[in-house]
Amino acid sequence: MTFITVAIPTYNGEQRLPQVLECLIKQTNLEEITWEVLVVDNNSTDATAKLTRQYQQNWPTENSLKYHFAAKQGAAFARQKAIEAAQGDIVAFLDDDNLPAEDWVEQVYQFAIAHPRAGAFGSRIYGCFEVEPTQQITQKIAPFLAIVNRGEDPHQYYASQRVLPPGAGLAVRKQAWFESVPDHLFLNYLGQRSDTATASEDLEVLIHIQKFGWEIWHNPAMIVYHQIPKERLQEQNVLLLLRRIGLSRFHIRMLRYSVWQRPFLGIVHVLLDFTKLLIYYLKLPLNARRSRFERICEREYLLSSLLSPFFLVRKYQSERRSNQIRQKDTPNYEFWLNRISNAFENQLFCLFSQTIKALDKSQPAPAIVEVLLRLQTDDSSRSTFSATDFMPTAVSFSLTKVIDRWVVEEVARLLFTPDSDWASDRRESAIVYFINLSAASVNDEYFSRFLSKLTRYQPDLVNQLCFELDEPSLLGDLDQSVRFIQEIRALGFAVAIDNISNFSKLRTLLKSVSVEYLKINSYGLETTYRDLLLLQSEQKMPLKIIAVRVENKALLEKAEDLCVDYAQGYAIEVPQPLRVLNLVA
Repeated sequence: MTFITVAIPTYNGEQRLPQVLECLIKQTNLEEITWEVLVVDNNSTDATAKLTRQYQQNWPTENSLKYHFAAKQGAAFARQKAIEAAQGDIVAFLDDDNLPAEDWVEQVYQFAIAHPRAGAFGSRIYGCFEVEPTQQITQKIAPFLAIVNRGEDPHQYYASQRVLPPGAGLAVRKQAWFESVPDHLFLNYLGQRSDTATASEDLEVLIHIQKFGWEIWHNPAMIVYHQIPKERLQEQNVLLLLRRIGLSRFHIRMLRYSVWQRPFLGIVHVLLDFTKLLIYYLKLPLNARRSRFERICEREYLLSSLLSPFFLVRKYQSERRSNQIRQKDTPNYEFWLNRISNAFENQLFCLFSQTIKALDKSQPAPAIVEVLLRLQTDDSSRSTFSATDFMPTAVSFSLTKVIDRWVVEEVARLLFTPDSDWASDRRESAIVYFINLSAASVNDEYFSRFLSKLTRYQPDLVNQLCFELDEPSLLGDLDQSVRFIQEIRALGFAVAIDNISNFSKLRTLLKSVSVEYLKINSYGLETTYRDLLLLQSEQKMPLKIIAVRVENKALLEKAEDLCVDYAQGYAIEVPQPLRVLNLVA
Protein backbone atom coordinates (compact mmCIF):
# COMPACT_ATOMS: atom_id res chain seq x y z
CA MET A 1 0.00 0.00 0.00
CA THR A 2 1.23 3.49 -0.86
CA PHE A 3 2.04 5.55 2.25
CA ILE A 4 1.60 9.35 2.05
CA THR A 5 3.73 11.82 4.02
CA VAL A 6 2.55 15.43 4.12
CA ALA A 7 5.59 17.60 4.88
CA ILE A 8 5.33 21.24 5.98
CA PRO A 9 8.70 23.04 5.95
CA THR A 10 8.35 26.18 8.05
CA TYR A 11 10.39 29.08 9.35
CA ASN A 12 8.78 31.18 12.08
CA GLY A 13 5.39 29.79 11.10
CA GLU A 14 3.71 30.16 14.48
CA GLN A 15 0.96 32.40 13.08
CA ARG A 16 0.47 30.56 9.76
CA LEU A 17 0.89 26.93 10.72
CA PRO A 18 -2.40 26.44 12.64
CA GLN A 19 -4.49 27.05 9.51
CA VAL A 20 -2.55 24.41 7.58
CA LEU A 21 -2.84 21.86 10.39
CA GLU A 22 -6.57 22.53 10.75
CA CYS A 23 -7.01 21.88 7.03
CA LEU A 24 -5.17 18.57 7.37
CA ILE A 25 -7.32 17.53 10.33
CA LYS A 26 -10.39 18.02 8.10
CA GLN A 27 -9.14 15.85 5.21
CA THR A 28 -11.80 13.46 3.91
CA ASN A 29 -12.07 9.96 2.39
CA LEU A 30 -8.90 8.67 4.03
CA GLU A 31 -10.27 5.51 5.66
CA GLU A 32 -8.20 3.26 3.39
CA ILE A 33 -5.14 5.52 3.18
CA THR A 34 -2.11 5.42 5.47
CA TRP A 35 -0.56 8.84 5.96
CA GLU A 36 1.38 11.07 8.33
CA VAL A 37 2.18 14.76 8.78
CA LEU A 38 5.67 16.17 9.37
CA VAL A 39 6.35 19.71 10.54
CA VAL A 40 9.94 20.52 9.57
CA ASP A 41 11.10 23.47 11.66
CA ASN A 42 13.84 25.30 9.77
CA ASN A 43 15.64 27.00 12.68
CA SER A 44 12.63 29.05 13.84
CA THR A 45 12.99 31.60 16.63
CA ASP A 46 9.26 31.72 17.41
CA ALA A 47 6.98 29.17 19.12
CA THR A 48 6.71 26.80 16.14
CA ALA A 49 7.99 23.82 18.16
CA LYS A 50 5.69 24.54 21.10
CA LEU A 51 2.70 24.98 18.80
CA THR A 52 3.37 21.70 16.99
CA ARG A 53 3.60 19.76 20.24
CA GLN A 54 0.36 21.31 21.45
CA TYR A 55 -1.33 20.01 18.30
CA GLN A 56 0.27 16.60 18.83
CA GLN A 57 -1.58 16.20 22.13
CA ASN A 58 -4.99 16.25 20.41
CA TRP A 59 -4.06 15.02 16.95
CA PRO A 60 -6.41 12.41 15.40
CA THR A 61 -5.29 8.84 16.05
CA GLU A 62 -5.83 7.81 12.42
CA ASN A 63 -2.48 9.37 11.48
CA SER A 64 0.50 10.91 13.23
CA LEU A 65 1.88 14.44 13.54
CA LYS A 66 5.67 14.57 13.97
CA TYR A 67 8.09 17.39 14.67
CA HIS A 68 11.51 17.55 13.00
CA PHE A 69 14.22 20.19 13.16
CA ALA A 70 16.28 21.15 10.09
CA ALA A 71 19.42 22.79 11.47
CA LYS A 72 20.76 24.10 8.16
CA GLN A 73 18.89 27.23 7.10
CA GLY A 74 17.03 27.26 3.80
CA ALA A 75 14.14 25.70 1.91
CA ALA A 76 16.40 23.17 0.16
CA PHE A 77 17.70 21.80 3.48
CA ALA A 78 14.20 21.71 5.00
CA ARG A 79 12.89 19.69 2.05
CA GLN A 80 15.87 17.33 2.24
CA LYS A 81 15.19 16.81 5.95
CA ALA A 82 11.56 16.00 5.17
CA ILE A 83 12.55 13.42 2.56
CA GLU A 84 14.98 11.75 4.97
CA ALA A 85 12.48 11.69 7.85
CA ALA A 86 9.41 10.66 5.84
CA GLN A 87 8.04 7.15 6.16
CA GLY A 88 5.82 7.57 3.13
CA ASP A 89 6.45 6.49 -0.45
CA ILE A 90 5.04 9.85 -1.58
CA VAL A 91 6.10 13.09 0.12
CA ALA A 92 3.55 15.84 -0.50
CA PHE A 93 4.90 19.31 0.34
CA LEU A 94 2.86 22.20 1.68
CA ASP A 95 4.37 25.56 2.54
CA ASP A 96 3.16 27.01 5.82
CA ASP A 97 0.93 29.42 3.87
CA ASN A 98 -0.64 26.71 1.67
CA LEU A 99 -4.18 25.61 2.60
CA PRO A 100 -5.11 22.29 0.95
CA ALA A 101 -8.64 21.47 -0.15
CA GLU A 102 -10.45 18.85 1.95
CA ASP A 103 -9.69 16.05 -0.51
CA TRP A 104 -6.09 17.06 -1.27
CA VAL A 105 -4.43 14.08 0.44
CA GLU A 106 -6.91 11.71 -1.21
CA GLN A 107 -6.13 13.20 -4.62
CA VAL A 108 -2.38 12.87 -3.99
CA TYR A 109 -2.90 9.19 -3.21
CA GLN A 110 -5.15 8.48 -6.19
CA PHE A 111 -2.81 10.18 -8.65
CA ALA A 112 0.25 8.37 -7.27
CA ILE A 113 -1.50 5.02 -7.74
CA ALA A 114 -2.69 5.87 -11.26
CA HIS A 115 0.70 7.19 -12.44
CA PRO A 116 3.48 4.93 -11.09
CA ARG A 117 6.11 6.62 -13.31
CA ALA A 118 5.26 10.08 -11.99
CA GLY A 119 8.32 11.16 -10.03
CA ALA A 120 6.60 14.41 -9.05
CA PHE A 121 3.25 16.07 -9.66
CA GLY A 122 2.00 19.54 -8.85
CA SER A 123 -1.24 21.05 -7.60
CA ARG A 124 -3.61 23.61 -9.01
CA ILE A 125 -2.91 26.68 -6.85
CA TYR A 126 -5.27 29.59 -6.27
CA GLY A 127 -4.17 32.85 -4.71
CA CYS A 128 -5.90 34.09 -1.56
CA PHE A 129 -4.84 37.71 -1.21
CA GLU A 130 -5.09 39.59 2.07
CA VAL A 131 -5.64 42.72 -0.04
CA GLU A 132 -7.15 42.39 -3.49
CA PRO A 133 -4.30 43.02 -5.97
CA THR A 134 -4.40 45.13 -9.06
CA GLN A 135 -4.98 43.34 -12.36
CA GLN A 136 -1.38 43.88 -13.46
CA ILE A 137 -0.03 42.07 -10.40
CA THR A 138 -2.45 39.19 -10.90
CA GLN A 139 -1.52 38.69 -14.55
CA LYS A 140 2.19 39.40 -14.48
CA ILE A 141 3.35 38.28 -11.06
CA ALA A 142 1.02 35.37 -10.23
CA PRO A 143 3.31 32.64 -11.65
CA PHE A 144 6.21 33.98 -9.56
CA LEU A 145 3.99 33.80 -6.45
CA ALA A 146 3.37 30.08 -7.07
CA ILE A 147 -0.19 30.69 -8.27
CA VAL A 148 -0.66 28.09 -10.99
CA ASN A 149 -3.76 27.01 -12.89
CA ARG A 150 -2.67 25.07 -15.96
CA GLY A 151 -5.94 23.61 -17.14
CA GLU A 152 -8.72 21.27 -16.09
CA ASP A 153 -7.07 18.08 -17.32
CA PRO A 154 -3.97 16.29 -16.02
CA HIS A 155 -0.99 16.62 -18.32
CA GLN A 156 2.67 15.76 -18.35
CA TYR A 157 5.42 18.38 -18.34
CA TYR A 158 7.96 17.52 -21.02
CA ALA A 159 11.57 18.70 -20.92
CA SER A 160 11.17 20.43 -24.28
CA GLN A 161 8.43 22.69 -22.84
CA ARG A 162 10.79 24.28 -20.27
CA VAL A 163 7.85 24.57 -17.83
CA LEU A 164 7.57 22.87 -14.43
CA PRO A 165 5.23 23.09 -11.41
CA PRO A 166 6.22 25.15 -8.35
CA GLY A 167 7.29 23.56 -5.08
CA ALA A 168 4.14 24.62 -3.24
CA GLY A 169 1.65 21.75 -3.22
CA LEU A 170 4.17 19.47 -4.94
CA ALA A 171 4.10 15.71 -4.36
CA VAL A 172 7.35 13.78 -4.93
CA ARG A 173 7.93 10.05 -5.08
CA LYS A 174 10.65 9.39 -2.53
CA GLN A 175 12.32 6.79 -4.73
CA ALA A 176 12.66 9.37 -7.51
CA TRP A 177 14.22 11.89 -5.12
CA PHE A 178 16.77 9.45 -3.74
CA GLU A 179 17.71 8.22 -7.22
CA SER A 180 18.17 11.60 -8.86
CA VAL A 181 18.47 14.57 -6.47
CA PRO A 182 21.92 15.33 -4.99
CA ASP A 183 22.25 15.69 -1.22
CA HIS A 184 23.25 19.34 -1.55
CA LEU A 185 21.45 21.58 -4.00
CA PHE A 186 23.20 24.67 -5.33
CA LEU A 187 20.18 26.96 -5.03
CA ASN A 188 18.67 27.57 -1.61
CA TYR A 189 15.84 29.96 -0.80
CA LEU A 190 16.30 31.60 2.61
CA GLY A 191 12.99 33.44 2.92
CA GLN A 192 11.55 36.87 2.29
CA ARG A 193 13.79 38.72 4.76
CA SER A 194 17.07 37.23 3.62
CA ASP A 195 19.55 39.18 1.56
CA THR A 196 20.81 36.00 -0.10
CA ALA A 197 19.48 36.38 -3.63
CA THR A 198 18.69 32.86 -4.82
CA ALA A 199 15.45 30.99 -5.40
CA SER A 200 14.08 28.20 -7.63
CA GLU A 201 15.49 25.30 -5.59
CA ASP A 202 12.19 23.50 -6.35
CA LEU A 203 12.91 23.73 -10.09
CA GLU A 204 16.42 22.41 -9.48
CA VAL A 205 14.91 19.33 -7.80
CA LEU A 206 12.40 18.75 -10.59
CA ILE A 207 14.99 19.04 -13.37
CA HIS A 208 17.14 16.39 -11.67
CA ILE A 209 14.11 14.09 -11.37
CA GLN A 210 13.06 14.69 -14.98
CA LYS A 211 16.56 14.14 -16.37
CA PHE A 212 16.72 10.78 -14.59
CA GLY A 213 13.73 9.60 -16.59
CA TRP A 214 10.84 10.16 -14.19
CA GLU A 215 7.68 11.90 -15.36
CA ILE A 216 6.52 15.28 -14.03
CA TRP A 217 2.77 15.94 -14.06
CA HIS A 218 0.14 18.60 -13.39
CA ASN A 219 -2.82 17.28 -11.37
CA PRO A 220 -5.68 19.81 -11.30
CA ALA A 221 -7.63 17.70 -8.81
CA MET A 222 -5.07 18.58 -6.12
CA ILE A 223 -6.21 22.07 -5.10
CA VAL A 224 -4.23 24.38 -2.82
CA TYR A 225 -5.02 27.93 -1.71
CA HIS A 226 -1.93 30.11 -1.34
CA GLN A 227 -2.28 32.74 1.39
CA ILE A 228 -0.54 35.94 0.24
CA PRO A 229 -0.20 38.78 2.79
CA LYS A 230 -0.34 42.37 1.60
CA GLU A 231 3.36 43.03 2.27
CA ARG A 232 4.38 40.46 -0.35
CA LEU A 233 2.74 42.64 -2.98
CA GLN A 234 4.64 45.75 -1.99
CA GLU A 235 6.86 47.02 -4.77
CA GLN A 236 10.19 46.36 -3.06
CA ASN A 237 9.19 42.78 -2.16
CA VAL A 238 7.97 41.96 -5.66
CA LEU A 239 11.19 43.33 -7.14
CA LEU A 240 13.25 41.33 -4.65
CA LEU A 241 11.39 38.16 -5.63
CA LEU A 242 12.00 38.79 -9.33
CA ARG A 243 15.65 39.55 -8.65
CA ARG A 244 16.15 36.24 -6.84
CA ILE A 245 14.46 34.26 -9.56
CA GLY A 246 16.39 36.09 -12.28
CA LEU A 247 19.75 35.61 -10.56
CA SER A 248 19.05 31.88 -10.23
CA ARG A 249 17.98 31.51 -13.85
CA PHE A 250 21.33 30.69 -15.46
CA HIS A 251 21.82 27.67 -13.18
CA ILE A 252 18.34 26.36 -14.01
CA ARG A 253 19.03 26.79 -17.72
CA MET A 254 22.38 25.01 -17.62
CA LEU A 255 20.97 22.05 -15.67
CA ARG A 256 18.85 21.14 -18.67
CA TYR A 257 21.90 20.69 -20.92
CA SER A 258 24.63 18.11 -21.08
CA VAL A 259 27.98 19.15 -19.64
CA TRP A 260 29.60 19.41 -23.07
CA GLN A 261 26.83 21.77 -24.30
CA ARG A 262 27.02 24.25 -21.44
CA PRO A 263 30.04 26.40 -22.45
CA PHE A 264 28.63 27.27 -25.89
CA LEU A 265 24.96 27.54 -24.87
CA GLY A 266 25.89 29.55 -21.80
CA ILE A 267 27.42 32.23 -24.03
CA VAL A 268 24.35 32.11 -26.28
CA HIS A 269 22.02 32.72 -23.32
CA VAL A 270 24.11 35.66 -22.09
CA LEU A 271 23.95 37.25 -25.56
CA LEU A 272 20.21 36.64 -25.78
CA ASP A 273 19.63 38.19 -22.35
CA PHE A 274 21.71 41.21 -23.33
CA THR A 275 19.66 41.55 -26.51
CA LYS A 276 16.37 41.35 -24.60
CA LEU A 277 17.50 44.05 -22.16
CA LEU A 278 18.65 46.26 -25.04
CA ILE A 279 15.29 45.85 -26.78
CA TYR A 280 13.54 46.73 -23.53
CA TYR A 281 15.37 50.07 -23.33
CA LEU A 282 14.83 50.79 -27.03
CA LYS A 283 11.09 50.23 -26.64
CA LEU A 284 10.73 52.37 -23.53
CA PRO A 285 9.44 55.44 -25.43
CA LEU A 286 6.82 53.22 -27.06
CA ASN A 287 5.64 51.70 -23.77
CA ALA A 288 4.05 54.79 -22.27
CA ARG A 289 0.76 52.94 -21.84
CA ARG A 290 2.31 50.38 -19.56
CA SER A 291 2.35 51.22 -15.88
CA ARG A 292 5.57 52.19 -14.14
CA PHE A 293 5.31 49.09 -11.93
CA GLU A 294 5.01 46.77 -14.90
CA ARG A 295 8.03 48.36 -16.59
CA ILE A 296 10.33 48.16 -13.56
CA CYS A 297 9.32 44.55 -12.90
CA GLU A 298 10.28 43.58 -16.44
CA ARG A 299 13.55 45.51 -16.19
CA GLU A 300 14.43 43.85 -12.87
CA TYR A 301 13.84 40.37 -14.25
CA LEU A 302 15.78 41.00 -17.48
CA LEU A 303 18.70 42.64 -15.72
CA SER A 304 18.91 39.91 -13.06
CA SER A 305 18.82 37.22 -15.74
CA LEU A 306 21.72 38.90 -17.55
CA LEU A 307 23.75 39.14 -14.32
CA SER A 308 22.89 35.60 -13.25
CA PRO A 309 26.05 33.76 -14.47
CA PHE A 310 28.36 36.31 -12.88
CA PHE A 311 26.43 36.27 -9.62
CA LEU A 312 26.41 32.47 -9.49
CA VAL A 313 30.19 32.28 -10.02
CA ARG A 314 30.66 34.64 -7.09
CA LYS A 315 28.18 32.61 -5.02
CA TYR A 316 30.06 29.39 -5.78
CA GLN A 317 33.41 30.93 -4.81
CA SER A 318 31.97 32.41 -1.62
CA GLU A 319 30.41 29.12 -0.54
CA ARG A 320 33.60 27.25 -1.34
CA ARG A 321 35.62 29.60 0.89
CA SER A 322 33.02 29.33 3.65
CA ASN A 323 33.10 25.53 3.50
CA GLN A 324 36.90 25.51 3.66
CA ILE A 325 36.85 27.76 6.73
CA ARG A 326 34.12 25.63 8.30
CA GLN A 327 36.06 22.42 7.68
CA LYS A 328 39.07 24.01 9.35
CA ASP A 329 37.28 25.55 12.34
CA THR A 330 34.65 22.87 12.96
CA PRO A 331 35.79 19.66 11.24
CA ASN A 332 33.09 17.57 12.96
CA TYR A 333 30.23 19.93 12.13
CA GLU A 334 28.01 17.25 10.54
CA PHE A 335 28.22 15.20 13.74
CA TRP A 336 27.26 18.19 15.88
CA LEU A 337 24.50 19.33 13.51
CA ASN A 338 22.89 15.91 13.86
CA ARG A 339 23.27 16.10 17.63
CA ILE A 340 21.71 19.57 17.81
CA SER A 341 18.80 18.59 15.54
CA ASN A 342 18.24 15.47 17.61
CA ALA A 343 18.27 17.55 20.79
CA PHE A 344 15.51 19.83 19.49
CA GLU A 345 13.44 16.92 18.22
CA ASN A 346 13.81 14.66 21.26
CA GLN A 347 14.11 17.23 24.05
CA LEU A 348 17.72 16.48 24.94
CA PHE A 349 18.90 19.93 25.99
CA CYS A 350 19.33 20.37 29.73
CA LEU A 351 20.55 23.09 32.06
CA PHE A 352 23.34 23.01 34.61
CA SER A 353 24.26 25.71 37.10
CA GLN A 354 27.36 27.05 38.84
CA THR A 355 27.30 29.29 41.89
CA ILE A 356 28.98 32.70 41.77
CA LYS A 357 30.13 33.34 45.35
CA ALA A 358 30.12 36.74 47.04
CA LEU A 359 33.54 37.29 48.67
CA ASP A 360 32.74 40.31 50.85
CA LYS A 361 30.59 38.86 53.61
CA SER A 362 30.30 42.22 55.35
CA GLN A 363 28.08 43.62 52.60
CA PRO A 364 24.67 42.22 51.57
CA ALA A 365 24.81 40.77 48.08
CA PRO A 366 22.33 38.84 45.95
CA ALA A 367 22.94 35.15 45.40
CA ILE A 368 24.08 34.56 41.82
CA VAL A 369 23.95 31.39 39.72
CA GLU A 370 25.14 31.06 36.13
CA VAL A 371 22.97 28.89 33.92
CA LEU A 372 25.01 26.53 31.72
CA LEU A 373 23.70 24.67 28.69
CA ARG A 374 24.34 20.97 28.14
CA LEU A 375 23.32 18.47 25.47
CA GLN A 376 22.36 14.98 26.59
CA THR A 377 23.11 11.85 24.64
CA ASP A 378 20.13 9.74 23.64
CA ASP A 379 21.62 6.47 24.86
CA SER A 380 21.26 4.77 28.22
CA SER A 381 24.31 6.55 29.67
CA ARG A 382 22.56 9.96 29.54
CA SER A 383 25.96 11.63 29.54
CA THR A 384 26.19 15.28 28.54
CA PHE A 385 28.20 17.45 26.17
CA SER A 386 29.35 20.90 27.22
CA ALA A 387 28.28 23.92 25.18
CA THR A 388 31.93 24.43 24.22
CA ASP A 389 31.66 21.18 22.24
CA PHE A 390 28.67 22.04 20.05
CA MET A 391 28.48 25.84 20.12
CA PRO A 392 31.15 26.39 17.40
CA THR A 393 28.92 24.46 15.00
CA ALA A 394 25.83 26.29 16.26
CA VAL A 395 27.55 29.62 15.58
CA SER A 396 28.65 28.50 12.10
CA PHE A 397 25.09 27.55 11.13
CA SER A 398 23.28 30.49 12.81
CA LEU A 399 21.60 28.31 15.42
CA THR A 400 22.59 30.34 18.47
CA LYS A 401 19.58 32.67 18.34
CA VAL A 402 17.26 29.67 18.62
CA ILE A 403 19.30 28.16 21.44
CA ASP A 404 19.49 31.45 23.36
CA ARG A 405 15.72 31.85 23.28
CA TRP A 406 15.21 28.26 24.34
CA VAL A 407 17.38 28.78 27.43
CA VAL A 408 15.62 32.03 28.40
CA GLU A 409 12.17 30.50 28.00
CA GLU A 410 13.07 27.38 29.95
CA VAL A 411 14.49 29.30 32.90
CA ALA A 412 11.43 31.56 32.86
CA ARG A 413 9.13 28.56 32.77
CA LEU A 414 10.82 26.88 35.71
CA LEU A 415 10.87 30.04 37.78
CA PHE A 416 7.21 30.82 37.27
CA THR A 417 5.50 27.46 36.92
CA PRO A 418 2.53 27.46 39.32
CA ASP A 419 2.73 25.05 42.27
CA SER A 420 6.40 24.34 41.62
CA ASP A 421 8.44 23.90 44.81
CA TRP A 422 11.62 24.40 42.82
CA ALA A 423 10.35 27.70 41.45
CA SER A 424 8.92 29.04 44.70
CA ASP A 425 12.13 28.29 46.61
CA ARG A 426 14.14 30.26 44.08
CA ARG A 427 11.73 33.18 43.92
CA GLU A 428 11.80 33.54 47.66
CA SER A 429 15.59 33.33 47.88
CA ALA A 430 16.01 36.15 45.32
CA ILE A 431 18.64 34.38 43.25
CA VAL A 432 19.90 36.20 40.15
CA TYR A 433 20.38 33.86 37.19
CA PHE A 434 23.08 34.71 34.65
CA ILE A 435 22.17 33.62 31.11
CA ASN A 436 24.73 33.78 28.31
CA LEU A 437 23.69 35.41 25.05
CA SER A 438 25.47 34.93 21.73
CA ALA A 439 26.62 37.58 19.28
CA ALA A 440 23.68 36.58 17.07
CA SER A 441 21.23 37.62 19.78
CA VAL A 442 23.08 40.90 20.33
CA ASN A 443 22.57 41.64 16.63
CA ASP A 444 18.99 40.35 16.55
CA GLU A 445 16.63 43.30 16.16
CA TYR A 446 13.74 41.19 17.48
CA PHE A 447 15.33 39.89 20.67
CA SER A 448 14.18 42.79 22.84
CA ARG A 449 10.63 42.22 21.55
CA PHE A 450 10.93 38.60 22.59
CA LEU A 451 11.97 39.67 26.11
CA SER A 452 9.25 42.30 26.25
CA LYS A 453 6.63 39.67 25.44
CA LEU A 454 7.96 37.45 28.22
CA THR A 455 7.86 40.24 30.78
CA ARG A 456 4.26 41.08 29.93
CA TYR A 457 3.27 37.67 31.26
CA GLN A 458 6.03 37.38 33.89
CA PRO A 459 6.91 40.91 35.08
CA ASP A 460 9.00 39.63 38.01
CA LEU A 461 11.42 38.06 35.54
CA VAL A 462 13.38 41.31 35.27
CA ASN A 463 14.49 40.96 38.90
CA GLN A 464 15.84 37.45 38.45
CA LEU A 465 17.68 37.40 35.14
CA CYS A 466 20.99 38.97 34.19
CA PHE A 467 22.17 38.62 30.61
CA GLU A 468 25.84 37.84 30.18
CA LEU A 469 27.42 39.20 27.00
CA ASP A 470 30.79 38.26 25.57
CA GLU A 471 33.12 41.26 25.15
CA PRO A 472 34.35 40.34 21.62
CA SER A 473 30.74 40.13 20.39
CA LEU A 474 30.05 43.60 21.79
CA LEU A 475 33.11 45.41 20.51
CA GLY A 476 32.68 44.42 16.86
CA ASP A 477 29.82 46.89 16.38
CA LEU A 478 29.73 49.38 19.25
CA ASP A 479 26.64 51.22 18.00
CA GLN A 480 24.58 48.03 17.81
CA SER A 481 25.90 46.88 21.19
CA VAL A 482 24.89 50.17 22.79
CA ARG A 483 21.39 49.88 21.31
CA PHE A 484 21.03 46.29 22.47
CA ILE A 485 22.16 46.97 26.05
CA GLN A 486 19.95 50.04 26.26
CA GLU A 487 16.94 48.02 25.08
CA ILE A 488 17.30 45.18 27.57
CA ARG A 489 18.17 47.55 30.42
CA ALA A 490 15.09 49.62 29.56
CA LEU A 491 13.07 46.46 30.19
CA GLY A 492 14.68 46.21 33.64
CA PHE A 493 17.19 43.38 33.12
CA ALA A 494 20.73 43.46 34.49
CA VAL A 495 23.76 43.06 32.21
CA ALA A 496 27.15 41.42 32.73
CA ILE A 497 30.13 41.49 30.35
CA ASP A 498 32.43 38.47 30.17
CA ASN A 499 35.92 37.81 28.74
CA ILE A 500 37.20 41.31 29.47
CA SER A 501 40.46 42.03 27.62
CA ASN A 502 40.22 45.25 25.58
CA PHE A 503 39.86 47.95 28.22
CA SER A 504 40.13 50.91 25.85
CA LYS A 505 37.19 49.81 23.69
CA LEU A 506 35.26 48.64 26.71
CA ARG A 507 35.68 52.07 28.29
CA THR A 508 34.20 53.60 25.12
CA LEU A 509 31.22 51.27 25.35
CA LEU A 510 30.65 51.98 29.04
CA LYS A 511 30.58 55.73 28.43
CA SER A 512 27.29 55.16 26.60
CA VAL A 513 25.72 52.40 28.70
CA SER A 514 25.88 51.08 32.24
CA VAL A 515 26.21 47.46 33.27
CA GLU A 516 26.08 45.73 36.64
CA TYR A 517 28.87 43.15 36.39
CA LEU A 518 32.25 42.61 34.72
CA LYS A 519 33.78 39.13 34.57
CA ILE A 520 37.57 38.83 34.40
CA ASN A 521 39.85 35.80 34.14
CA SER A 522 41.40 35.14 37.54
CA TYR A 523 44.72 34.18 35.93
CA GLY A 524 45.28 37.75 34.75
CA LEU A 525 43.64 39.46 37.68
CA GLU A 526 46.71 41.16 39.16
CA THR A 527 47.73 42.84 35.90
CA THR A 528 44.24 44.05 35.03
CA TYR A 529 42.89 44.98 38.44
CA ARG A 530 44.00 48.62 38.19
CA ASP A 531 42.11 48.98 34.90
CA LEU A 532 39.07 47.43 36.55
CA LEU A 533 39.19 49.92 39.40
CA LEU A 534 39.34 52.77 36.88
CA LEU A 535 36.30 51.41 35.07
CA GLN A 536 34.47 51.12 38.38
CA SER A 537 35.23 54.75 39.24
CA GLU A 538 33.92 55.95 35.86
CA GLN A 539 30.59 54.16 36.14
CA LYS A 540 27.57 56.11 37.33
CA MET A 541 26.17 53.04 39.06
CA PRO A 542 27.91 50.37 41.21
CA LEU A 543 29.92 47.96 39.07
CA LYS A 544 30.66 44.55 40.54
CA ILE A 545 33.74 42.54 39.53
CA ILE A 546 33.56 38.75 39.17
CA ALA A 547 36.74 36.68 38.99
CA VAL A 548 36.09 33.61 36.81
CA ARG A 549 38.02 30.37 36.34
CA VAL A 550 38.88 30.27 40.01
CA GLU A 551 40.00 26.67 39.86
CA ASN A 552 42.05 26.35 43.07
CA LYS A 553 42.46 27.77 46.55
CA ALA A 554 45.40 30.01 45.58
CA LEU A 555 43.36 31.81 42.93
CA LEU A 556 40.48 32.20 45.36
CA GLU A 557 42.76 33.75 47.97
CA LYS A 558 44.20 36.12 45.35
CA ALA A 559 40.69 37.29 44.46
CA GLU A 560 39.90 37.84 48.13
CA ASP A 561 43.14 39.79 48.71
CA LEU A 562 42.28 42.12 45.81
CA CYS A 563 38.80 42.69 47.25
CA VAL A 564 37.05 41.33 44.19
CA ASP A 565 33.28 41.22 44.70
CA TYR A 566 32.54 37.69 43.44
CA ALA A 567 34.35 34.53 42.38
CA GLN A 568 33.32 31.68 40.11
CA GLY A 569 35.04 28.42 39.28
CA TYR A 570 35.69 24.85 40.32
CA ALA A 571 37.17 26.02 43.63
CA ILE A 572 33.72 27.38 44.43
CA GLU A 573 31.47 24.74 42.87
CA VAL A 574 31.59 22.14 40.13
CA PRO A 575 28.66 22.66 37.68
CA GLN A 576 25.60 20.77 38.83
CA PRO A 577 22.38 19.82 37.03
CA LEU A 578 19.95 22.67 37.46
CA ARG A 579 17.19 20.36 36.43
CA VAL A 580 16.56 18.09 33.47
CA LEU A 581 14.23 20.25 31.40
CA ASN A 582 11.71 19.46 28.73
CA LEU A 583 11.92 21.29 25.44
CA VAL A 584 8.33 22.43 25.55
CA ALA A 585 6.94 24.99 27.94
